[in-house]
Amino acid sequence: RDAGPEILECDVTGIVAALPPLKRHPEEPLPVSRPEFLVEDPRLDFTVSVNMLSQLSWVPGHFLGNTRSEAAVQAMKHQLVEAHLEYLERLPGLTTLITDTLWRAAPVPKAGMHLPSSDCSEWDVIGGVPLPPTDISWDWAVAPAPERSNDTDFIAHVQAYPNWKKAAAEARRAVQNQTGPDPTPDCGSGG
Repeated sequence: RDAGPEILECDVTGIVAALPPLKRHPEEPLPVSRPEFLVEDPRLDFTVSVNMLSQLSWVPGHFLGNTRSEAAVQAMKHQLVEAHLEYLERLPGLTTLITDTLWRAAPVPKAGMHLPSSDCSEWDVIGGVPLPPTDISWDWAVAPAPERSNDTDFIAHVQAYPNWKKAAAEARRAVQNQTGPDPTPDCGSGG
């Protein structure tokens, strides 16, 4: 008999335990994320990633603070996002991804005042990691005024992929069709 859904909490980066010593030993290399949790578990038939990719990389980046160069922290954050997307492809069963991709700070117009859209500032919150196109996206007012600021709405653009594995595979095929086969010669032995 099926026990029904099970909600699991885990470190989907596989690097959280390695972070505290890194703050004390900045000469040590940054960890590389390659999560394995549940990858071989045949009971897993459906996974939903709603961790919001921006938070996945933000927490370790914020924790390390200025113990590393900005470039090193950005490279680690980029790798964390890519590793999570690849992890979702390796998990058994159907995987769904729901994530924020872009944040926007939009000034709230005062009564009778019109603000041009150019007054908004926006930033990529997944470190430039490209995601495939999707028909399912929306804007989420994460912190409408005056929650975080009296005169600014903070809005996240969210994208959803009901079948992440299919979307990722289609995106890879599209790129391959544009660029053709891999031009790298086979450098195997015996050549």
